[in-house]
Amino acid sequence: MAVLIPDRKNCGEEIEDIVKNNSLNKGVVSKVKEQTNIVKMPKRLKVINSNGNHIPKSSLPPVLINKTIQLATFTNPEFFKAKSKRLSTYKIPRIIDCTENYTDYIILPRGCLDRLKALMLENGTELLVKGRFRPVFGILFTSCFKIFLFETDFYGIVYIEE
Repeated sequence: MAVLIPDRKNCGEEIEDIVKNNSLNKGVVSKVKEQTNIVKMPKRLKVINSNGNHIPKSSLPPVLINKTIQLATFTNPEFFKAKSKRLSTYKIPRIIDCTENYTDYIILPRGCLDRLKALMLENGTELLVKGRFRPVFGILFTSCFKIFLFETDFYGIVYIEE
């Protein structure tokens, strides 16, 4: 049996030789693979797009919930500027989190929809985006007090209230 002595610095080739000579299958070095937990990913994910992308937590495993939250978090440059200048970083957050985390939903900003689609495609999940918007009409006043109405793109149902 070979023993690696901590006082002597062993190079990588010496360690491989010791493992080859003492392994059960002579000459074959077995590499240990990292075990990953197999998580059942959902086939479809329904996202409601209104004031943000509302993602239901009930259909997502915890690994995917963490990855979706990481889509809208980034490091704060002000923190690192202050740190590099050796100033106080007392009330400066290190990481800026733009998600809203509720008990049933995670709300991501609307700009993260493309990255969310890429993440779900990477994990083999189909993303179904459902819009829930109110119609928006803009009114522009000119110097002649003429009113111009213009419509925006709208996906959803219009309810007329009297």
